Amino acid sequence: MTLPTLEFAAPSDAEDRILLILLPGADMTARDFAEHDFICPVQRQNATIDVLCVDSSVDLYLDNMIVEELHELIVPAARPRRKLWLAGISLGGMGALLYAKAYPGTVEGIILLSPYLGARGIVDEVETSGGLDEWSRVPDEDQSSDRVFLRWLAHTCRARAKPWLHLGYGRGDRFVGAHKMLANSLPPTQVTAREGAHDWPTWQALWQDIILGDPFVVRR
Repeated sequence: MTLPTLEFAAPSDAEDRILLILLPGADMTARDFAEHDFICPVQRQNATIDVLCVDSSVDLYLDNMIVEELHELIVPAARPRRKLWLAGISLGGMGALLYAKAYPGTVEGIILLSPYLGARGIVDEVETSGGLDEWSRVPDEDQSSDRVFLRWLAHTCRARAKPWLHLGYGRGDRFVGAHKMLANSLPPTQVTAREGAHDWPTWQALWQDIILGDPFVVRR
């Protein structure tokens, strides 16, 4: 399978460029990113960014097939001297994190907008345990994929390891419990929250806020 894409070349012809791949959530397309003004703010703020918008399906995310599909796309696209960034909305955020987990050290940073991070039951369990960091430190023989994923996410936040993460979410989002779980494990400078729900107006406003800070200039 080949993922359909829309590509927007950087205004600058500098050799040291960034490749930003945008991953949609359920029932979204690559074209939605352009129609909701996700491209121009990025390239106005940082003229060295090539943007690649990807079409995906819910099945690819849920079956974890998105990782290898992305890898087949990224390997030829991320030519030398291009740093790789990912950004994802909802399930697209989960897909971006799964790729970074599978290929450690290859992704410089990820922008997460209202990411899906797991079923409500495990999110509630993490909250009851005192947060992602405390929960991840308790020995657990359960090797189910969602638990392994959250332990990896906790370690990444704790170690301040690649990928650098920036989280954006609406305070009225239906997954807000998961977003607060992650937000509590990140420095406040890497979290952007505003009023809003799980919808395009909120994501568009969050994107504008985050991009104004030029997150691609990572300050560790």
